[in-house]
Amino acid sequence: MSNVHTQAFGLEHVSVTRWRKFGHMDSNGITGRGGGGRPHSAHRHSAGTKKNAPTPGIGIPDLPHGLEAWRAAVKQWEDPAASIGGKALKDWPEEWYTGDMRTINGVKRKIRKVITIKFYRLHGDDGVFLEKYPEANREAEPLFDAIQRGREARGEITGRTSKNGQPEVRASASR
Repeated sequence: MSNVHTQAFGLEHVSVTRWRKFGHMDSNGITGRGGGGRPHSAHRHSAGTKKNAPTPGIGIPDLPHGLEAWRAAVKQWEDPAASIGGKALKDWPEEWYTGDMRTINGVKRKIRKVITIKFYRLHGDDGVFLEKYPEANREAEPLFDAIQRGREARGEITGRTSKNGQPEVRASASR
C-alpha cells in the first residue's frame, strides 16, 4: 500500500501486513471486503440504497411483559384504540404492513394475528388457552413460537430450512 493510500484513508497506523492478515487487502492492494481499496468503515452507500420513510402516524405499540402480553395482543388485533393509526390491526390496509412497512409493522402484526386466531380457535376461553399454552404466562414471543411449532408439526405451515439441510442431518453428517 502506498503512502498516498495510507494518508488518503487514514491508515498510517495500520500496517499492510495487518490488513492482509485479516483478509482486507490482497498483495495488489485490493480489498476483499468493502470494495474500492478502502477499509469497510469507509464504504460509502449510494443515494439509491436509502430506505424509504415509513408511513407517518402508523404503528403498533410494544406488548407488555408477562401474563398480560397475550391479552394485549388480542386487544390490539380487535380494538382500534389499541393500535396507532385509528384502526384495529385486523382492519389495516395491506400497505400499512407490507412493502416498505413490512420490516416495521409486518412481524408485530403477524404475532398478534397468530395469537388471536389461536385464542379464538380455543373458543376464547382463557383457562383452556393458558392450559394448552403455558408459554402465555411468560411473553408474547415464546407463545408465538410455541403456536408456530404446533402448526408446523401439524403440517399447516412449513418452517424455514437452511440451504445445508435440516439441523438433524447437519449434526449427523459432522460426526
